[in-house]
Amino acid sequence: MSMSMLARGTLLSMILGLAFTAVVAKQASATDAAPQSCAADLSLLKVVSEAGRRLNKKFLIDPRLGPCVMLSQPIDAQRISYRELQALLALHGFLDTMEADGVINIVPDANARQLPLRFIDDTARDVGEFEIVMKIIDPSPLSAAHLIPILRPLIPQYGHLVADGQTNALIVVSRYGTVRTLEAMIRKLRQRPMVAPRDDDKSASGTAPTR
Repeated sequence: MSMSMLARGTLLSMILGLAFTAVVAKQASATDAAPQSCAADLSLLKVVSEAGRRLNKKFLIDPRLGPCVMLSQPIDAQRISYRELQALLALHGFLDTMEADGVINIVPDANARQLPLRFIDDTARDVGEFEIVMKIIDPSPLSAAHLIPILRPLIPQYGHLVADGQTNALIVVSRYGTVRTLEAMIRKLRQRPMVAPRDDDKSASGTAPTR
């Protein structure tokens, strides 16, 4: 066998080897990128659908609802309570809207502020911890505007927290459990003695110190 033929054979073997390696790598990458399927009994869509039938609730379900349910123990969709269903939806980034015309929407929580929400006050009862609600909180004698930078980091991105300067009120949109946390913090702050602002605080806010 001539040297040229031997060189061609070696070169061909190297090319075939590289091609095979590329194909294997591509198949492995595709396998890693492909979403893992889950068993039918662990489908969140199936759990919500069966719970809706049992609870006699008409759900309009966003097509993005489809992840697998990750639980420490199996869940029985035939026995799940509505509060447990709300907690399960919250875990996967979804929420149930207020029932309107006999229909409840199941949507990503990022859309919470643009949908009908339950407006509650201090007399509200039967509110789930994971239910999205809207509430007006009176922080008096504290300043609502001064509380905003303190409390806003506690609100998730899909929530809302603003101060109304005319009424010194806080308007909050979030899950009920978070709203209760804000109220508890405000109650604790009310119990603390009021401290007069320091001169450097007044200067920073543009107010001249009192002489």
